[in-house]
Amino acid sequence: MKSFNERGYVFIAFAFLLPLFILFMSLVLELGRGYYRQTELQNIADAAALAGAMQLKDQNEFHLVSDCPEGAIKENPSNIVDAAADKSMQENQKLLGTSIVNVDKELWKNDSGYYYCVKISDHVPLILARTFLPEDFMPDGLPVSALAWAKAEYTTNYGSLFEQAYSIGWNQTAKLMTEVRDHGGGNNRAEKIDGNEGIHYNYSKDTDGNVTMSRTETVDTRDVKTWKYMYVDFQPDIVMDVKQGVLIDGQWNFPFTHWDGLSALSESDFARFKYNNIFNLDGNSGRGSMTRTNLINKLMSTYGMSKDEAIQMLITPVENVVLFNDLHKVRGYTVEELAAWEEKKMKETGWVVKGEKDLAEYLGNDLLAQLVARNVKGEIAATDPLLVRIESEDMTRLHSYSNENIFYASSVRTLTLKNNINNMDKSNRPLIIYYFGPQDSDEEVNAGRTSLPVTFELNADFKGILFAPYSPVIVKGNGHKIQGLVIGKYFMYNGEKISPYASHLYKELGFYDRDVQFDDFEMFDIPDRYRNDDYVFITSDKSKQIK
Repeated sequence: MKSFNERGYVFIAFAFLLPLFILFMSLVLELGRGYYRQTELQNIADAAALAGAMQLKDQNEFHLVSDCPEGAIKENPSNIVDAAADKSMQENQKLLGTSIVNVDKELWKNDSGYYYCVKISDHVPLILARTFLPEDFMPDGLPVSALAWAKAEYTTNYGSLFEQAYSIGWNQTAKLMTEVRDHGGGNNRAEKIDGNEGIHYNYSKDTDGNVTMSRTETVDTRDVKTWKYMYVDFQPDIVMDVKQGVLIDGQWNFPFTHWDGLSALSESDFARFKYNNIFNLDGNSGRGSMTRTNLINKLMSTYGMSKDEAIQMLITPVENVVLFNDLHKVRGYTVEELAAWEEKKMKETGWVVKGEKDLAEYLGNDLLAQLVARNVKGEIAATDPLLVRIESEDMTRLHSYSNENIFYASSVRTLTLKNNINNMDKSNRPLIIYYFGPQDSDEEVNAGRTSLPVTFELNADFKGILFAPYSPVIVKGNGHKIQGLVIGKYFMYNGEKISPYASHLYKELGFYDRDVQFDDFEMFDIPDRYRNDDYVFITSDKSKQIK
């Protein structure tokens, strides 16, 4: 049994601890009120951020994100964006019967989209705690805040820029010269070498005995007024009997896997090859083919080469050169005019239309039955671009007029595109140039045979697109202007791989900022944030991220 004194101590302790207990419970209640208020503010901020982001022009997807990524650049939000966020907050405050003290709004942008931020800060008054603590010790209230980020971006149903460009080039042009010749209305479909068909062997030796040698083949394009695409046809330089094959390390192989492998073949192996389309070695022979032994002897006698030099000449890559020397006029200035033109052409019974239809039927592709280029949405391209297909170096060229046992192949080559005439005027068609690099025996690109560099040389202002996704690209601006874009595997300058996003890039490539202008000629469906001069030169990997 407790004594009177013991009970007294309990009452004293209880009386002392009771205010502290009440203070603790009041603080718990205050924190609960603060948490509730913070949740309330977060909901208001989330709704406001989404409301503002949804007002950003030309964006079609909106969602909340946790933060804005590093590297984004701050933008000035428009009055429409901020007004939508303010309206959302006002409506929610009215609904909840509350008010907001401080609001900050920001807009940021990077390559993937826009980031709109709404930050709300407030404080919850400490009502119960004031009963137990002196006024001087009390803060104004419990600080609470909410931060919401909403992302706005444009998404397309047509895939990345890479996929869109690849699809147009692959589906709306022929793949091989045989398709053009047999099903597309004859050789008029292709732009071939005028008069000097074949591979030229160039050899010189200076007074010090230094030797310069090369093999070149040049195509000078002609004006194309009615077709939607041009096919640039180069000549194969290797002929082989299929039945014989190639002996490598004791095994017969057909076809050979890489042009570089030819340099390791023995004299007897090489005897099974002929070199084709040799031009003017004796002054008047024109095109022709020779066995390796005969060609070596001919090179030695024609140029005074040594045998080693002649052999080196044969493994020197051919430089394919395309000269754009003619303007290609648009066939109408509006989509309506082009549509009327197309309808008229399709009603005609001439061989031109029939040739297109035959080609479409052969390839199983209805797009080729249309005489105008179409964008990824299937619409007639208002700018009436000319699609230019540069032949890939194939390994299975079996012409219908040749012996079925004869195998034609093109060695892996360099490619130089020279734009020699200004097509910037609106009456001229933009050129959209496709080059997919060397093909393997199964007609695959970007596989076993690696592309050599493509040089894009501007000797006049250029309006158009170069799509060489599997090739290193060298650009020589030479002080001229470019309107369009260039997509390559990567870019090179002075023999080194360079970043197309470097601040000094344009100057190195021979451009100034004012000389470079982005344009896709309404062919692709890509977000507006990529439609600026920073995306004129882009790598294939980067183009796969643009969507």
